[in-house]
Amino acid sequence: MRGNLEENLDGPKKCTQCHVVRTEQDYHRHKGFPTGRRATCKVCVQAETKRYYEANREKHNKVCRKWQVNNKEKVKGYTIAYRERRIEVAKRWVANNPLKKKAQRLVNDRLKAGKISKGSNCQLCGCDDKALDAHHGDYGKPLEVVWVCKKCHSWIHSKKRVHASIAA
Repeated sequence: MRGNLEENLDGPKKCTQCHVVRTEQDYHRHKGFPTGRRATCKVCVQAETKRYYEANREKHNKVCRKWQVNNKEKVKGYTIAYRERRIEVAKRWVANNPLKKKAQRLVNDRLKAGKISKGSNCQLCGCDDKALDAHHGDYGKPLEVVWVCKKCHSWIHSKKRVHASIAA
């Protein structure tokens, strides 16, 4: 056994790979270790997993395809269950966000009728993404939108979440 094991049982500990001191929650649970947690932090485990996948992508894809071929009924069941969950989530979102849904419908209807146009570039970063999103700054004004790429749209909403959590 390693010396001074007691000091590693509770509280922060140092990752054996990156040597950063982290809290207990930053390590995956593992019954095989005296502390009940892995010696390598979650960040390092994730990085190692990603490196392995990138180095062995073809092998991984081959194994996955083989499993799918051998388990067609399971795959079909998973697909149906996933589709049903997504439909329920979408219905719940529409029920909880009627103003947002109305704004989306108005923009889509006007686009189809040719009354408004998307433009060709993201209004934030200027990229020429073909699939631009309509971002509503105010859902009370449904036709006042900013046309942005998916990356910028995600960024806008992630910033809104940060500001909302600070205000709360």
